[in-house]
Amino acid sequence: MCGICLKLLSQERVANPSEVLSTSLVFLFTLALGAAPIYLLVVSIRLYRAVKAEDKPLIDKYKSLFENKRITSLGTIMYNLMFFLRRYSMIFTMVIYPNLRLFQIFGTIVLSIIYVIYTMTTMPFLEPQMNRQELFNEVFILISSYFLLMYTEWTQDDQTRYSIGWLSAGSICLNVLVNIGFMVVEQFHKCRLRCRRCQNRIKAKKRDEELRKRREQLLKHQ
Repeated sequence: MCGICLKLLSQERVANPSEVLSTSLVFLFTLALGAAPIYLLVVSIRLYRAVKAEDKPLIDKYKSLFENKRITSLGTIMYNLMFFLRRYSMIFTMVIYPNLRLFQIFGTIVLSIIYVIYTMTTMPFLEPQMNRQELFNEVFILISSYFLLMYTEWTQDDQTRYSIGWLSAGSICLNVLVNIGFMVVEQFHKCRLRCRRCQNRIKAKKRDEELRKRREQLLKHQ
């Protein structure tokens, strides 16, 4: 932030309008990124108080920010904030300490462990399948983070790194296939449900048609 401000105040930057514009946009974007977690924290606390007080208008006001998520406890309401803070922490370590690879990797591992524990204890999503998928992905990220240690100075053998690279690529492909499987199964269930609804509508129309014909026959006999 300080570096951006100094660039804005420098004469060279002011002399170039395009660079002033780009630097100003970066400055505003950085401010927005810094304000987002604070906004989410305030909204989460207000929503939690509204849930406890059963204030339906206030719940409806913020409910769109927590779509497909449970808002029954403070832990589940804090999901969006946890999501942002985790990524902000990872970006912070990469930008501030670009040469400390081990620090970045261990930071990623610690954050993944905390996030896995959080997901297991809160189960923030309404649908059980989404909770299982989220937990699977987080465990996979945790395992993949340990693979990164093999690319540091801890492992000097190129053949070992090559083998770990194939193992990492295979695990990523497995993760992609499993997530695709989740989506295919979900879409299959939705399609089957739609087919059943269509069948029920067709059967209902047939029953209505038969009833109508019977009534017409009864009227003719009378």
